[in-house]
Amino acid sequence: MHAARGKGCAREHTGAGGQQRCYTVDLFTKVKVEKPAKDVPPEHRQFLGKWGGGAWNDVWCHDLLVTKVESGGRVELVEMHARYED
Repeated sequence: MHAARGKGCAREHTGAGGQQRCYTVDLFTKVKVEKPAKDVPPEHRQFLGKWGGGAWNDVWCHDLLVTKVESGGRVELVEMHARYED
């Protein structure tokens, strides 16, 4: 799994010492990111993993965990969000 920030996501919110201030949730159940089939194009594969670390409109922390990508572009994901506390 890799971390990245999606297009349109607000800047990362970090506090003193560089700690991330925008936090959603720690999953209690480990979620498996599936290895894509050989026919999944590289431009679709790049979306696998966790996306987030920013606050939308400085109000909502939002993360996506893309767990599966298919050749046609269909994805399965876990969406996590929480109120941003400054």
